[in-house]
Amino acid sequence: AKAAIEAMTATLKLQQGRDVLVVRLGNVYGLGELPTSTRNQLSLIGNLLQSASTHGTISARQSQPDLAMREWTFAPDIANAIHALLETPLLTYPLYNAAAGSLADYEQIARAIEMVLPAVQRLPHGMHPHLCRHGILSNARLVADTGFNNWTTTEIGIRLALEYSL
Repeated sequence: AKAAIEAMTATLKLQQGRDVLVVRLGNVYGLGELPTSTRNQLSLIGNLLQSASTHGTISARQSQPDLAMREWTFAPDIANAIHALLETPLLTYPLYNAAAGSLADYEQIARAIEMVLPAVQRLPHGMHPHLCRHGILSNARLVADTGFNNWTTTEIGIRLALEYSL
């Protein structure tokens, strides 16, 4: 898909004279992530934060180590990354990943929640269906072309999102 989008943007530029910039997002979480009638599925972090702040519990998931690591991006950082792309006079590529490059597995996420809410309880539960690796987005192009590398760490993002929801 990435190669197809890059080819399409190159074609638009060469044949139509259009300058196109495509930004891909990774696994996003953030402030006020709540289930609604139009969005009932939250990110893994959103689900855990919702459960921790509402019920004082999170599921003690089991995960396979080779599948558990995922890249997480704190939603407010995405606007700053896109702004950096738009302010850069000359970009090398038509496609950039707006991704923090911050990897965390379930255990790291749970520990970050417990740092903010030490009384949260882990309830037994089975394998989490969202802990499968779909690939990790690299922000190397974005960093190289814009110098932007001001990402919120997963631990701080979780703390901010929990404080916001509380």
